[in-house]
Amino acid sequence: MKLIVGGDLHIGSGVQATVSPEAERLFRSADFRLANLECPVSGAGESERLAKTGPHLKGDESTLSFLKRLQIDAVTLANNHVMDYGRRGLEDTLRKCAEAGVKTVGAGRDVKEAKRPLTVAAAGVRLAILNAAEHEWSCAEEDRAGANPYDLADLARQIRAAKAEHDFVVVVLHGGREYYPLPRPGMVHEWRYLAECGADAIVTHHAHVASACETWAGVPIFYGLGNLVFTRASNMAGGDRGLIVELELTKGVPVRWRLLPVEYDRESCRLDLPEEEARAAVLRETDRLNGILADDARLRGCWEEYVERVAPFVLAPHRLSGFLPGRWAGGAVRRLMKRLHLPMWLGPERRRRYLFNSLQCESHRDVVLTYLKMRSRG
Repeated sequence: MKLIVGGDLHIGSGVQATVSPEAERLFRSADFRLANLECPVSGAGESERLAKTGPHLKGDESTLSFLKRLQIDAVTLANNHVMDYGRRGLEDTLRKCAEAGVKTVGAGRDVKEAKRPLTVAAAGVRLAILNAAEHEWSCAEEDRAGANPYDLADLARQIRAAKAEHDFVVVVLHGGREYYPLPRPGMVHEWRYLAECGADAIVTHHAHVASACETWAGVPIFYGLGNLVFTRASNMAGGDRGLIVELELTKGVPVRWRLLPVEYDRESCRLDLPEEEARAAVLRETDRLNGILADDARLRGCWEEYVERVAPFVLAPHRLSGFLPGRWAGGAVRRLMKRLHLPMWLGPERRRRYLFNSLQCESHRDVVLTYLKMRSRG
């Protein structure tokens, strides 16, 4: 079985995204095609928006048209935007995808449904796809619709159970820090453990930029594919280019794979394959990141440098100015928050939401803990 997995996909209302013939042929060559649908497809209105931090994303029928054009067979829904328009937004998405012939995995009307794997049978191979997301607003509970919440022990059990009934298990995870092109060290530690638990491949998205990859215990791990198509404007570099991973799954043979760069041109609204020089540049950058990933000390050093830069943004909304060095308490904080379009002074309810999210989300919490640890050791 040839499986293609793409990254984050969000097509805003009214945008008619297209596909180049080259990209269309690439996707058509696979037996099964998977992408992360990073928004509900729903007519839910403003009154149904989830109370959260960050933007609210939503798509319309043009999203489904694009999925059909690209021949996407299934979408992962375990992400931080699937509940942006509440239960109705999710239920609309599940229904519309089913009507369009697009399978879904990673979200449901309760946590039991959200955890259910997707079984794919093609080319003589039986495959299970598992999908989970870090805790950031969207996670399902026993009596609440939403995404399959990431839990290391629970996911390890899911992998073992799926492996007993399938030839291959591919795990697709939504996590990390947006626009940071490396995995945090804790993520590497846990993803490698999932590989040891029986996953045959692990694919990550959420950061909106391409990240590193490695083979661990014979299992390919991709720490970030970046965007497939993401029409929401951003002032961060790298959001218009991403990777897709092509997996060759054959019984009795180790998983074979290759990475293929893709790009989205905002002027033409078209998904395309980069020219040779641009493609080579993307893969060279991936190799550079792989070198950092292979060195634990360098990976930790890069993470700590990153934490130094973003801690003002993460902590300032909580008015934890006492934690910040003097050079962070003034202009640097204001400049960073202005760049990220975040109000400098937030009301009490908004501050509570930012505090809650920085503690509930594994990657956000790791920023806070790393910063405090760095300050504690002097």
